[in-house]
Amino acid sequence: MKLFLDTDLALRGSISLPQEVRSRPEFDSKWIEVLILKFQEGLSDRAIRDRMGIAERTLRNYWIRIQDALGIPDDPDLDIRVRIELEARKSGLIN
Repeated sequence: MKLFLDTDLALRGSISLPQEVRSRPEFDSKWIEVLILKFQEGLSDRAIRDRMGIAERTLRNYWIRIQDALGIPDDPDLDIRVRIELEARKSGLIN
């Protein structure tokens, strides 16, 4: 079951990293910028990358780090971006 879950997450663009690598308690200012651009300005990932001048892989890494910092587990049955937005608003990171 674990292999299937990891494969499904990988196909959806998620990267499985060991917990000690993924855990990071502080929020990077670039992550806040991503949250603002996505959920307050309504930009697509491509528009966020263009605005920030970063690669697709970098933005994907930011999303993973944001998800981890907010304590949101990978779950193929849930929309992770919606969970990220709700937790970011609840935490006061975005309006």
